[in-house]
Amino acid sequence: MIRSIASDEAALLVPLCEVVQDLHRQHRPDIFTPPAADGDVIAYFKDWMNRPGVTVLLAEQGGLAVGYLLFEVQERPGTALSQPMQRGFLQHIAVLPDWQRQGIGRALIARMKDLLRQEGVGRWATSYWCFNAASAALMEQAGATPAYIVADAPL
Repeated sequence: MIRSIASDEAALLVPLCEVVQDLHRQHRPDIFTPPAADGDVIAYFKDWMNRPGVTVLLAEQGGLAVGYLLFEVQERPGTALSQPMQRGFLQHIAVLPDWQRQGIGRALIARMKDLLRQEGVGRWATSYWCFNAASAALMEQAGATPAYIVADAPL
């Protein structure tokens, strides 16, 4: 079952977020922090969830939270160089390891797409780290292909 959740359920996201944060820390300890206190992670998610245009979807199996997706609707005005744009932007997605490769990530993305279509949004995007092959594969399965590359380097 996939449902939208409000900020009063942010605590459900703590163990789910830790899955992806652990991967990020392993590959980029220069950027990602050691595990934060649960209360700090809850506050982080509550801040996100109270912003206009942000939705969090929770996947549950037998009453257990097994995955989540956080997305926002972004509006950008046109400029002299670019068209105006409205898109859904998938900010976070994670599935517990024991539940991965069972279609939960695909189902979360499908539900996000349905909600975006209902709001009249015709485009979605995301970003993921180049070391995250599983995320790259999931996004490709969902129809997203790389549009631009961001490169970084220490000074």
